[in-house]
Amino acid sequence: MNKPSTQHNILNTAIEAINRETGLRLDVVVNEVRKDDKRTINTIVQIHDNGARLTPEIKKWAPQVNVGAIINQIKFLAEPGQGLLVADYINRNM
Repeated sequence: MNKPSTQHNILNTAIEAINRETGLRLDVVVNEVRKDDKRTINTIVQIHDNGARLTPEIKKWAPQVNVGAIINQIKFLAEPGQGLLVADYINRNM
């Protein structure tokens, strides 16, 4: 099985898995948005059923040692309660 290598592939694989495992449908609605001079959001996904928008932080690898940095990065980019970590591998202990 080939692991996805690009952020686009990682996100698409995650969206397919979420749909398959939960029945929840996510749609990519924005591919790049500048929030201000310091923050650029690469992607926004929307939950099809209720319209909620999430800002995913897409990582090729999410080891446990970096969880604090990843959380801070998501908080920096996303509005409260709208962050989403998407990775091709997330340590089971996380």
